[in-house]
Amino acid sequence: MQPDGQLLILLGRELVNLFFSLKGIGAKLSNMLFEIGREMGCKGIWLATKIDNAEARALYKKLATRQTKDIVGYDRDGVMGD
Repeated sequence: MQPDGQLLILLGRELVNLFFSLKGIGAKLSNMLFEIGREMGCKGIWLATKIDNAEARALYKKLATRQTKDIVGYDRDGVMGD
């Protein structure tokens, strides 16, 4: 639950075995997770990945999401790497 009272679901990583890559499994899994979130009362979906993660960015585009502007990410203690 966020401070404003809205439900927040955080998924750390969604991985698909390379054998199943490009077969639509990631999109199906993502859509299932989105639906579960909606059923739990989530009002929207926010996705993030590293700038060089071409596979994730292609998946997000396939899911009819839009790339947001003017969002800057921060981490602490190097949790997100370089």
